[in-house]
Amino acid sequence: MIAEVRAGAEQAGRNPADVEIAIYLRMCVTEDADKALESFKRELAGYAFVDSYNEMFARYGLGDQFAEVRRLWREGKRDDAYKALSDADMRRIGAFGSAKSARDFVARFRAAGVNHPVIFPIGPGRTAERDFQNTMRAMVGA
Repeated sequence: MIAEVRAGAEQAGRNPADVEIAIYLRMCVTEDADKALESFKRELAGYAFVDSYNEMFARYGLGDQFAEVRRLWREGKRDDAYKALSDADMRRIGAFGSAKSARDFVARFRAAGVNHPVIFPIGPGRTAERDFQNTMRAMVGA
């Protein structure tokens, strides 16, 4: 996406280096990374029914997974639809677990050209308040 923004800047006659890049970075600093990942997958499964998000996820290479979510949902398998989203791919677009893994996640985006990472804490409902606080504390200065 950064390459697309930079190409758009050039087409508009702007210096791509002058364009600030911001992105929401979904993450959860928690002791229960598996539960946080499951919560993220359940939330993202809901995006499978919004065309603009499907286009975005297709650009990420996740189109087939989101198509499978939609298929399972239509077949009445709503409780299982989120399982069509691969753990490995969800870990590419979100960070779950230790403060170090979250900080490394931000560092990868900064290295790619993101100027303004916007921390977007997520997590399971039962631990959301604790995980939100853990995430925000861990990300100070990241």
